[in-house]
Amino acid sequence: MDRIELISVRLDLYKCSLENSLLKKKLELIQKQGDIREIHQAEEEYNQQIIGLQDDIDFITTCNISEEYMSDEKVKRIQRIGRQNFEYNGVINSLLSENEIENLCIRKGTLTEKEREIVESHASVTFKITEQLNFPDNLKMVPEYAAGHHEKLDGTGYPKGLAGEEIAIQSRIMAIADIFEALTAKDRPYKKPMKLSESLHILETLKNKNHIDSHICDLFINERLYEDYVKKELDPKQIDVDL
Repeated sequence: MDRIELISVRLDLYKCSLENSLLKKKLELIQKQGDIREIHQAEEEYNQQIIGLQDDIDFITTCNISEEYMSDEKVKRIQRIGRQNFEYNGVINSLLSENEIENLCIRKGTLTEKEREIVESHASVTFKITEQLNFPDNLKMVPEYAAGHHEKLDGTGYPKGLAGEEIAIQSRIMAIADIFEALTAKDRPYKKPMKLSESLHILETLKNKNHIDSHICDLFINERLYEDYVKKELDPKQIDVDL
């Protein structure tokens, strides 16, 4: 069961709690022969609570996906939802745990800062491992090239934050190949593979943002250097560009 499913189950319990509270209140009003208008008012309050809860559920399911940006307003709403408590079977429950609030409030993407640090550490680990290998002189720069494929031309990459000409051309080539493979790969359990046109468009976008080398990117796209790989590795349904 993933995070959203778990939250949905908890919110369903909250619905049951609200329904139980309504039935209890109606029973009390009937027993004391209360005004029928009080019963109608209780039912209306319950209906409004359910509408608001369903709206919160729908909102939560749109949060923390890689394409969605979490604005200040959305973060505050998640925090407000998370502060709500309800009683079920005599136990007080929070609608959202602290960990769930943290993960749902990620500004962009699906990783917390700690998780991102762990993921990004693979570049440094690559260097530490490969630098211990006994490469011949003509391959002695392999550790630098391998570790640098997540550097960006504008200096916002990792692990060293290199910029422009500081990044070896071999690393720039690897960066484009790595991005293209990641976008189109059909064996990633955490995402669906993108179509060829979408992947090429993203490369163009990254080029325009000065994240990847524009000359290498243009060569890769204009000369169709991806063609052999695409024919061999992509699902035919992904290929929506004439080869």
